[in-house]
Amino acid sequence: VHGARAMDDDLLAHIDTRGVEVLNATDDGAWTKILAAGERDQDTLELVTDDDETCILSVPFTTNVKPTHVVIVGGGTNDPDVSACAVVKVFVNKPSLGFEECAKKTPAQTLDASEGARDGGVFELDKTAFDNVRTLTFYFESNVGDTERTSVRRLEIRGRTMDAADVNQLKKC
Repeated sequence: VHGARAMDDDLLAHIDTRGVEVLNATDDGAWTKILAAGERDQDTLELVTDDDETCILSVPFTTNVKPTHVVIVGGGTNDPDVSACAVVKVFVNKPSLGFEECAKKTPAQTLDASEGARDGGVFELDKTAFDNVRTLTFYFESNVGDTERTSVRRLEIRGRTMDAADVNQLKKC
């Protein structure tokens, strides 16, 4: 992945797949198409919103993590009513957010996926806002074509776990 440091690992192995939740997708299991290794690498698989352009994807982890980058790639569907995601708000440790809360609350970071497309969809995350993370909630707020529905083809979360080795590397002030 371009821009991600060599020490950043794909955090897929640390995702609690039983707890992943998606709201407003045409298929409740569609998150596996964009998040799971193998499936997310296929250009034909994507998550498409159902009723409008917004979607919420809640991703819990089995251990505390420190995400440093996310890769978000919009879908490339031929449907004129569907276009790639544009604005994505990312919330930390807020696992049960609804659409109204996502629209009103301040996220840990807002990503402009249309800008990120130029960098292969790689976004560096704010180091201070993404520390000791147990759940990431992605709110796909809008799309690039101002169409009725949004498509996401890939979501990759990169970083490291917050294990004992990290604690031991801290220096006293």
